[in-house]
Amino acid sequence: MLCGLAVVFAGGLLWLMIASRPPVGVSAALAAGFLPFIVPDLLKLLVAAAVMPGLWKITGRAAR
Repeated sequence: MLCGLAVVFAGGLLWLMIASRPPVGVSAALAAGFLPFIVPDLLKLLVAAAVMPGLWKITGRAAR
């Protein structure tokens, strides 16, 4: 999940840097597209990682 999050953020930052008019630098892209979202996304990742094993047990998919 963390790798997927990194790919999404990397693509978003590149898009902000290239497609913005006028183009912005790395620091502006980080400030607009990374820093406001990284903490909530990491919290969602941790919650999902904590909940999924329990859901697997409930649905019977843990034995596979």
